[in-house]
Amino acid sequence: THMAALYIYDSNQHIVACNQFNGGAVPRFHLARTDQGVFCVFRADMPAEVTAPVLDYVSKEPPLGDVLAAPVYQNEYVALLSGHAPVDAIWHGPAYRFTNPECDDQRDVVDISTTNSELLEANMPDWLIDVPHRRPFKALVMDGHAVAVCASVRITPDAHEAGVETTPDYRRRGCAVRVVSAWAKSVSLENAQPLYSTSWDNFGSQAVARALGLQLVGTDFHIR
Repeated sequence: THMAALYIYDSNQHIVACNQFNGGAVPRFHLARTDQGVFCVFRADMPAEVTAPVLDYVSKEPPLGDVLAAPVYQNEYVALLSGHAPVDAIWHGPAYRFTNPECDDQRDVVDISTTNSELLEANMPDWLIDVPHRRPFKALVMDGHAVAVCASVRITPDAHEAGVETTPDYRRRGCAVRVVSAWAKSVSLENAQPLYSTSWDNFGSQAVARALGLQLVGTDFHIR
Protein backbone atom coordinates (compact mmCIF):
# COMPACT_ATOMS: atom_id res chain seq x y z
CA THR A 1 0.00 0.00 0.00
CA HIS A 2 2.85 2.35 0.86
CA MET A 3 4.74 1.60 -2.35
CA ALA A 4 1.58 1.93 -4.43
CA ALA A 5 1.05 5.40 -3.00
CA LEU A 6 4.57 6.63 -3.74
CA TYR A 7 4.78 6.14 -7.51
CA ILE A 8 2.94 5.73 -10.78
CA TYR A 9 3.81 2.44 -12.50
CA ASP A 10 3.66 1.02 -16.00
CA SER A 11 2.11 -2.35 -16.85
CA ASN A 12 5.33 -4.09 -15.78
CA GLN A 13 5.23 -2.43 -12.35
CA HIS A 14 8.19 -0.22 -13.17
CA ILE A 15 8.26 3.35 -11.88
CA VAL A 16 7.37 6.01 -14.45
CA ALA A 17 6.68 9.01 -12.19
CA CYS A 18 6.14 10.22 -8.65
CA ASN A 19 2.51 10.05 -7.59
CA GLN A 20 2.10 13.78 -7.09
CA PHE A 21 0.77 16.68 -9.10
CA ASN A 22 4.13 18.43 -9.57
CA GLY A 23 6.18 15.39 -10.53
CA GLY A 24 9.54 15.03 -8.87
CA ALA A 25 12.70 12.97 -9.27
CA VAL A 26 12.11 9.23 -9.10
CA PRO A 27 14.67 6.68 -7.88
CA ARG A 28 16.24 4.15 -10.18
CA PHE A 29 15.91 1.47 -7.51
CA HIS A 30 13.71 1.25 -4.42
CA LEU A 31 14.09 -1.57 -1.90
CA ALA A 32 11.37 -2.03 0.72
CA ARG A 33 12.13 -4.21 3.74
CA THR A 34 9.74 -5.60 6.34
CA ASP A 35 10.02 -8.36 8.92
CA GLN A 36 8.06 -10.52 6.48
CA GLY A 37 10.49 -10.10 3.60
CA VAL A 38 11.79 -7.67 0.97
CA PHE A 39 10.81 -6.51 -2.49
CA CYS A 40 11.97 -3.89 -4.94
CA VAL A 41 10.97 -1.80 -7.92
CA PHE A 42 13.01 -0.12 -10.66
CA ARG A 43 12.59 2.96 -12.78
CA ALA A 44 11.11 2.02 -16.13
CA ASP A 45 14.19 2.92 -18.17
CA MET A 46 16.64 0.76 -16.20
CA PRO A 47 18.40 -1.76 -18.47
CA ALA A 48 18.30 -5.49 -17.75
CA GLU A 49 22.09 -5.67 -17.48
CA VAL A 50 21.77 -3.52 -14.33
CA THR A 51 18.51 -4.83 -12.87
CA ALA A 52 19.44 -8.52 -13.21
CA PRO A 53 22.50 -8.44 -10.91
CA VAL A 54 20.67 -6.13 -8.49
CA LEU A 55 17.84 -8.67 -8.29
CA ASP A 56 20.37 -11.40 -7.54
CA TYR A 57 21.38 -9.53 -4.40
CA VAL A 58 17.79 -8.65 -3.51
CA SER A 59 16.94 -12.36 -3.58
CA LYS A 60 19.54 -12.86 -0.83
CA GLU A 61 18.58 -9.80 1.23
CA PRO A 62 17.22 -11.01 4.60
CA PRO A 63 13.97 -9.75 6.14
CA LEU A 64 14.19 -6.65 8.27
CA GLY A 65 15.84 -7.32 11.62
CA ASP A 66 17.59 -4.32 13.12
CA VAL A 67 15.49 -1.48 11.72
CA LEU A 68 18.40 0.95 11.96
CA ALA A 69 20.73 -1.27 9.94
CA ALA A 70 21.38 -0.59 6.29
CA PRO A 71 20.52 -3.30 3.75
CA VAL A 72 23.04 -6.12 3.89
CA TYR A 73 23.95 -5.58 0.23
CA GLN A 74 23.86 -1.79 0.23
CA ASN A 75 27.41 -1.46 -1.10
CA GLU A 76 26.65 -3.84 -3.96
CA TYR A 77 23.48 -1.93 -4.91
CA VAL A 78 25.37 1.36 -4.90
CA ALA A 79 28.23 -0.07 -6.95
CA LEU A 80 25.92 -1.52 -9.58
CA LEU A 81 23.86 1.64 -9.88
CA SER A 82 27.04 3.76 -10.00
CA GLY A 83 28.20 1.69 -12.95
CA HIS A 84 25.03 2.64 -14.78
CA ALA A 85 25.15 6.39 -13.95
CA PRO A 86 26.44 8.61 -11.14
CA VAL A 87 24.42 8.28 -7.95
CA ASP A 88 22.62 11.53 -7.15
CA ALA A 89 21.11 10.57 -3.80
CA ILE A 90 20.59 7.67 -1.41
CA TRP A 91 17.57 7.56 0.91
CA HIS A 92 17.08 5.32 3.92
CA GLY A 93 14.29 5.67 6.44
CA PRO A 94 11.33 4.19 8.30
CA ALA A 95 7.74 3.82 7.10
CA TYR A 96 4.86 3.92 9.58
CA ARG A 97 1.14 3.33 9.75
CA PHE A 98 -1.50 4.73 12.09
CA THR A 99 -3.15 1.96 14.08
CA ASN A 100 -5.93 4.09 15.61
CA PRO A 101 -6.14 7.58 14.06
CA GLU A 102 -7.69 9.86 16.66
CA CYS A 103 -7.47 13.59 17.26
CA ASP A 104 -8.20 14.67 20.81
CA ASP A 105 -6.96 18.24 20.45
CA GLN A 106 -8.11 20.13 17.37
CA ARG A 107 -7.78 23.60 18.87
CA ASP A 108 -6.62 26.07 16.23
CA VAL A 109 -6.42 23.33 13.56
CA VAL A 110 -8.18 24.34 10.34
CA ASP A 111 -8.77 22.91 6.89
CA ILE A 112 -6.82 24.82 4.25
CA SER A 113 -8.45 25.52 0.90
CA THR A 114 -8.32 28.23 -1.74
CA THR A 115 -10.72 30.28 0.41
CA ASN A 116 -8.27 30.69 3.31
CA SER A 117 -4.87 29.95 1.79
CA GLU A 118 -3.67 33.39 2.87
CA LEU A 119 -3.01 31.77 6.26
CA LEU A 120 0.08 30.21 4.66
CA GLU A 121 1.53 33.40 3.22
CA ALA A 122 3.54 34.64 6.21
CA ASN A 123 5.32 31.46 7.30
CA MET A 124 4.76 28.83 4.62
CA PRO A 125 4.42 30.45 1.20
CA ASP A 126 6.01 27.45 -0.53
CA TRP A 127 2.85 25.46 0.27
CA LEU A 128 0.52 27.84 -1.57
CA ILE A 129 0.95 26.02 -4.88
CA ASP A 130 -0.10 22.77 -3.18
CA VAL A 131 -3.44 23.99 -1.87
CA PRO A 132 -5.65 22.93 -4.83
CA HIS A 133 -4.01 19.50 -5.01
CA ARG A 134 -3.54 18.30 -1.42
CA ARG A 135 -6.57 16.92 0.39
CA PRO A 136 -6.90 16.76 3.33
CA PHE A 137 -4.77 19.82 4.07
CA LYS A 138 -4.57 20.78 7.75
CA ALA A 139 -2.86 23.74 9.38
CA LEU A 140 -2.30 24.75 12.97
CA VAL A 141 -2.94 28.49 13.17
CA MET A 142 -1.42 30.75 15.83
CA ASP A 143 -1.25 34.52 15.87
CA GLY A 144 -3.27 34.57 12.66
CA HIS A 145 -0.85 32.50 10.61
CA ALA A 146 -0.21 28.81 9.90
CA VAL A 147 2.72 27.55 11.96
CA ALA A 148 2.48 23.84 11.09
CA VAL A 149 0.89 21.96 8.21
CA CYS A 150 0.13 18.38 7.26
CA ALA A 151 -1.32 17.47 3.88
CA SER A 152 -1.75 14.42 1.66
CA VAL A 153 1.20 14.52 -0.72
CA ARG A 154 0.73 11.07 -2.32
CA ILE A 155 -2.84 9.85 -2.76
CA THR A 156 -4.48 6.61 -3.85
CA PRO A 157 -7.99 5.32 -3.10
CA ASP A 158 -6.46 3.11 -0.40
CA ALA A 159 -3.88 5.35 1.25
CA HIS A 160 -2.54 8.88 1.73
CA GLU A 161 1.06 9.76 2.55
CA ALA A 162 1.65 12.66 4.92
CA GLY A 163 3.69 15.74 4.08
CA VAL A 164 4.54 17.76 7.19
CA GLU A 165 6.30 21.00 8.04
CA THR A 166 6.54 23.22 11.12
CA THR A 167 7.92 26.73 10.95
CA PRO A 168 11.23 26.95 12.91
CA ASP A 169 10.01 29.21 15.72
CA TYR A 170 7.29 26.70 16.65
CA ARG A 171 9.24 23.45 16.55
CA ARG A 172 9.49 21.17 19.58
CA ARG A 173 6.19 22.49 20.93
CA GLY A 174 3.97 19.61 19.84
CA CYS A 175 2.55 21.52 16.87
CA ALA A 176 3.38 18.83 14.32
CA VAL A 177 1.84 16.12 16.50
CA ARG A 178 -1.45 18.02 16.66
CA VAL A 179 -1.68 18.80 12.97
CA VAL A 180 -0.62 15.32 11.83
CA SER A 181 -3.14 13.77 14.19
CA ALA A 182 -5.93 15.91 12.74
CA TRP A 183 -4.84 15.04 9.20
CA ALA A 184 -4.77 11.30 9.93
CA LYS A 185 -8.27 11.42 11.39
CA SER A 186 -9.57 13.15 8.26
CA VAL A 187 -7.92 10.57 6.00
CA SER A 188 -9.41 7.71 7.97
CA LEU A 189 -12.86 9.28 7.63
CA GLU A 190 -12.37 8.99 3.86
CA ASN A 191 -11.87 5.22 4.34
CA ALA A 192 -8.21 5.47 3.39
CA GLN A 193 -5.12 4.51 5.35
CA PRO A 194 -2.98 7.42 6.60
CA LEU A 195 0.73 6.65 6.18
CA TYR A 196 3.84 8.42 7.41
CA SER A 197 7.44 7.95 6.31
CA THR A 198 10.66 9.84 6.86
CA SER A 199 14.45 9.50 6.78
CA TRP A 200 16.71 8.23 9.54
CA ASP A 201 18.46 11.59 9.78
CA ASN A 202 15.22 13.50 10.34
CA PHE A 203 15.08 13.18 14.12
CA GLY A 204 12.24 15.67 14.53
CA SER A 205 10.02 13.70 12.19
CA GLN A 206 10.83 10.46 14.01
CA ALA A 207 9.91 12.16 17.30
CA VAL A 208 6.49 12.98 15.84
CA ALA A 209 6.00 9.32 14.90
CA ARG A 210 6.90 8.24 18.44
CA ALA A 211 4.62 10.81 20.04
CA LEU A 212 1.72 9.58 17.89
CA GLY A 213 2.45 5.94 18.70
CA LEU A 214 2.80 5.00 15.04
CA GLN A 215 3.59 1.42 14.07
CA LEU A 216 6.80 0.92 12.08
CA VAL A 217 5.96 -1.42 9.22
CA GLY A 218 9.21 -1.37 7.27
CA THR A 219 12.03 0.69 5.85
CA ASP A 220 12.67 2.35 2.52
CA PHE A 221 16.04 2.34 0.78
CA HIS A 222 16.32 3.92 -2.62
CA ILE A 223 18.97 5.18 -4.98
CA ARG A 224 18.50 7.92 -7.54
